[in-house]
Amino acid sequence: MQKITSPSQLNGYALRVTPMLVEGFLAVYGDRDRYPGDDRATRKADVMLAVQRLCLVSAPDGTVTVSAHRSNPLAAPSCVGFLEVYERNSSLDGRSIPLMVERLRTALSLFLARSDAAGS
Repeated sequence: MQKITSPSQLNGYALRVTPMLVEGFLAVYGDRDRYPGDDRATRKADVMLAVQRLCLVSAPDGTVTVSAHRSNPLAAPSCVGFLEVYERNSSLDGRSIPLMVERLRTALSLFLARSDAAGS
């Protein structure tokens, strides 16, 4: 069973969001038009909205990963929670979601940082 936490720190790790990390996220995930009329400023703003859902999840082996709270509060956190915000205006089909989730996991890992031992 995974331990789920809403705070931004867990087992010596913390969530960190900076403008440079948002740029990195877009580079890794894919800075592309998601729908007609989409632009870079909107994508950056949507990333900033979606990161509000981020949380840290710890596996039994102590591995910490970045996940996201879902719209349904009864659903366990998953990368799909991030997509629910970031891709909300996109027309996604079920076949593309698994590929997006793999890229998304890698991109979200940019927001995971070791906590400063003095600040923990």
